[in-house]
Amino acid sequence: MLFHNYSDPNFDWSASPSSIQPRKDLIEVIENMGFSRDMATSLISSGYVASKYSPTIIDRFHGGPLMSSDGRTRFSQAHFREIFDDGGCMNSPFPLYRAKSGQDVRECVEKIQTSVQSKSLCFRGQTSHYSLDRKIKNPTLTHPTLGETSLVPSVWRHMLSSTPHVFPEFVGISPLEWSTILYKLWPMDEICSREKALQENDEWLYTIGDMEDCSDELLRAFGKFRGDLLFGGPLLHVGLLTMMQHYGLPTPFLDLTTDLEVAFFFATHKFGSLDSRATYEFVGTNDGQSIIYVLSLQEGDMHTNERDQVMKVAKPERPLRQSCVVASTNAWSINLPADYIVGAIFLDYDMDVAGQYGAHELFPRPCEDPLLKAWASTGTYPLTIF
Repeated sequence: MLFHNYSDPNFDWSASPSSIQPRKDLIEVIENMGFSRDMATSLISSGYVASKYSPTIIDRFHGGPLMSSDGRTRFSQAHFREIFDDGGCMNSPFPLYRAKSGQDVRECVEKIQTSVQSKSLCFRGQTSHYSLDRKIKNPTLTHPTLGETSLVPSVWRHMLSSTPHVFPEFVGISPLEWSTILYKLWPMDEICSREKALQENDEWLYTIGDMEDCSDELLRAFGKFRGDLLFGGPLLHVGLLTMMQHYGLPTPFLDLTTDLEVAFFFATHKFGSLDSRATYEFVGTNDGQSIIYVLSLQEGDMHTNERDQVMKVAKPERPLRQSCVVASTNAWSINLPADYIVGAIFLDYDMDVAGQYGAHELFPRPCEDPLLKAWASTGTYPLTIF
């Protein structure tokens, strides 16, 4: 529904689904590097992509579909053999702290910021830490305490549980469907009336470009919005997916925030539902399991909302109130946000009272959020409503 599907080049899809095995010629690529057949099969099944046409081995959890080697997520064959031959140990990829108070958390963040002075930081709070569940982990990204951190968006987790050996392209909602939702934010009766009046006065007004250049200020703004929606390209696509993500639809994005207090909320509240409404229950520090990840804000792979034109028009309250950053992923780098972790902080103390934000502040009701109200009125998608 939301994907174009492409098969994993490592697998023979002529077989029945229950008997799919890595193709023999691609197992031989790994075997020719000096690995046993069992090890070669395990490596490929764990997500390491080999090709007889390239000397680069890609870790599909991180690497991306590039042929260059970076020594961490994409490997030359010689380096791959060196670090995977005996599951070689590497240094900790980032520091881990156990904070004893809220102030201690802030001091830990200051230490991390000092260690990466040239980088801006963003955060993700969770009530528990999760590790990647694969047989052979990437030693360069495996922490001695945490293992290989999983920041895999839910859309890829579902894919891995059902069809782990495909490389789908995420498509999302079409511009036509978006226009049905977003047009509700405009005074369409007034726009139609003004458009008719200009045409009756012999003003040429038949294309999006004509509307953008017309004499009416409201129509010019609406024409620009229509043009952005139709021709906006990748930046617009990011804004649309950001809104999908924050209103409860599956996307290849992961929620992050530039506000540490927002991360505190998600680290100390557990998502649930009650009477068809979404809820966040305060669980404190979850017996010391709550964790805040600190990531370097990486332009290109992460996106803030300030630059997005469609979000300036839609004014979605959830991502704005949550100071959102979204980290993008794709089927060739499904755990990409974990590459940018520069520190992690367990909340190793008792917390009886919630922090600065409550659910009602970060998740406003439809009457406070015009986009949510407009979207919910279509009845098309199962949005999360609090």
